[in-house]
Amino acid sequence: VEQKGWFELVYYEKDTAAAALGLDEKSWDCWQNHYDSYGWGDLVKKGHVDHYKALGWTEMMWDGIFDPPPSEKKTWEELSEEEQLHATELCFGQENWDRVDLARNTGPFPYPKPKIRYMVWRDLTEEMRIVAANVLLYEEETWNDVGSADIEKRAWDDLTDYQKPFAVQLGLYHRTWDCFQNHYRATEWSELSVDVSNAAIALGWESSSWSRWLGEPESYKKKWQELSREEKSAAHALCHFNVTWPGDGSSINLINQHGNSIENGANNRRVGAFVPAVLAIVVTGFLV
Repeated sequence: VEQKGWFELVYYEKDTAAAALGLDEKSWDCWQNHYDSYGWGDLVKKGHVDHYKALGWTEMMWDGIFDPPPSEKKTWEELSEEEQLHATELCFGQENWDRVDLARNTGPFPYPKPKIRYMVWRDLTEEMRIVAANVLLYEEETWNDVGSADIEKRAWDDLTDYQKPFAVQLGLYHRTWDCFQNHYRATEWSELSVDVSNAAIALGWESSSWSRWLGEPESYKKKWQELSREEKSAAHALCHFNVTWPGDGSSINLINQHGNSIENGANNRRVGAFVPAVLAIVVTGFLV
């Protein structure tokens, strides 16, 4: 819903945004999607285009014909003072520019674990299974065999605009998708953060072998309990844990794993009512 402009919301979404969050058209379009729903001509008419130009955007970039400008890959601290000033005029600050996750994270991973993804297929609600099967192209077998689905070899940016909102409904968004779904293997080595590349190196990866899906380092042949403390820490940085770690190469099946101890509460067999949580998503976006 945050990808919609105010004009695209249906009446009850507008009523919810207004009553619960105090948002109107102006504040919604700025704080919720930073005018991303606007066409370039709309940005010109509304007086926002100069701010995006200052961040390096052109009309061809905005329309998806050319790649986004370098500022899109910068952290807030890497932006120049002038770029930060223009970004604030688009309702950006450090937290939402850097996409800081405000959800509580008590685990060893860089982001909160998407618990729905580690529920056995039979324990998903009917709506969850419909989303997983019809939109994300899972089958029961590929859902339970973690890492076997073709879609898990795609980076978030490779998902379609139609698939992304449904992935969010399953608790997966840009950062958790790339980390937990494919452990950054779909990301080019040159695009990895320093923390991620250091973790990969600690596990034996090199730039030449990364993201090719052609084998893994020797450390990946160890069972989870055989990893050293340093190796486990590096694996956690790539969002691996005992359920997802390849170990001796045997299939990582959720049905088998749920019979054992699953690290950090992943064996939460009941997740609250699954609703396309318009308000919940809106609140998260507004708070950042």
